[in-house]
Amino acid sequence: METTLQTNLTHIKPQLGNFANQKMQNFAREDYGYDWSLYNLSPHGGALNHNWFHWAPIIVSLAVIYWQGMSVLALLSIMMGLWLQWRHHYLNTYLMMAALLFDGFTLTALPLEVQGRYHVILYLPIIMLLICGVAGVKLWWRQRQHNLTIINASNSISGA
Repeated sequence: METTLQTNLTHIKPQLGNFANQKMQNFAREDYGYDWSLYNLSPHGGALNHNWFHWAPIIVSLAVIYWQGMSVLALLSIMMGLWLQWRHHYLNTYLMMAALLFDGFTLTALPLEVQGRYHVILYLPIIMLLICGVAGVKLWWRQRQHNLTIINASNSISGA
């Protein structure tokens, strides 16, 4: 087993970037649910199986859009966390822990055989990041409204 591992590592080493890129693409694939359902429906003929083949592009596209949307919103939450680092706020800890979970789950899954269904574990830190991001946006909105109230109050006092 050690010899096989060393042989594989020697073979992969010159193409490590391409290998990691391909592995990450397989990790983020969203068609695992469709493929699993197709596998379970394949022995059955009829309209259900035909419709499942017909709707494949739409189903997989919706799943990809959903996953990518969640990933983008999680990234925006991380950016919100970077903005909050300059302020002492309780959300800093939650954002940091969720980001560490996200990174940790991603990095621990990649050395293994990566299939799309393994990224389901990433939903937990992504949801935590989204909750913290929403709380950060509410904090920003409240501060913005408070600043506008102060500006309006000072304008009305100076105008009086």
